[in-house]
Amino acid sequence: MGSVDGPLESIKEIVQEMSSASDEEVLVALAAMEPLPDESDQCWDDDSFWTDVAYRFLGLAEVAKLRRIRPAVRLILERACYGDPGETMRGLRHVFEGIYAPDWASLADEYMALARSERLGTRMWAIDGLVVLDDSRAIPIFEESLEEDPEDIRWLAEIGLQRLLHPEEIAAEAERRHAEMEQAQKEALERQAERDARVTSHRCPNCGKPLPSYRRTCKYCGRPVEK
Repeated sequence: MGSVDGPLESIKEIVQEMSSASDEEVLVALAAMEPLPDESDQCWDDDSFWTDVAYRFLGLAEVAKLRRIRPAVRLILERACYGDPGETMRGLRHVFEGIYAPDWASLADEYMALARSERLGTRMWAIDGLVVLDDSRAIPIFEESLEEDPEDIRWLAEIGLQRLLHPEEIAAEAERRHAEMEQAQKEALERQAERDARVTSHRCPNCGKPLPSYRRTCKYCGRPVEK
């Protein structure tokens, strides 16, 4: 499989290649591409496929984002891969948001128009994008997805429904994770303080924590230390 770092230079090359092209020519280039095969296809094990096809697809998507070419969103979704080889497809949502921001209702319209596409790749990434828009019109689409779609798409739809029908649970979960993160940071700082105490007798005049003499700002309380 191609390196996930490969797109960076390839995208730059495509952006440069299309710099003098019209928006219509960018759309024609996208339309000329065949839909990407599913992640399970062996072509994703071929480096030349990444270079010649996958990275070109991502590069044209970046051009569309920079130009904010709205008709490109549908062309990209209609060619998106079912799956996420090299974690490359998950970034498409940011392309679409960059094109439409801040007109989220119109972007939701695009997603909803394709969320029940026959192509699983199109369906997957339309629903993925729809999840974060919190548009209540998507409720029946998510419900239908839960009845009909493969597990990896149903999982996305379930998140979308949860965000719309039970936002308080989402908020509570976010608060719980934030508290866990703060506690983990606190414990890490306490361990660091124990290590610092073994190598220095200096203390922060503000919070009293061990403070190596070379530091001008306390890592524990964040306040400056006068010398």
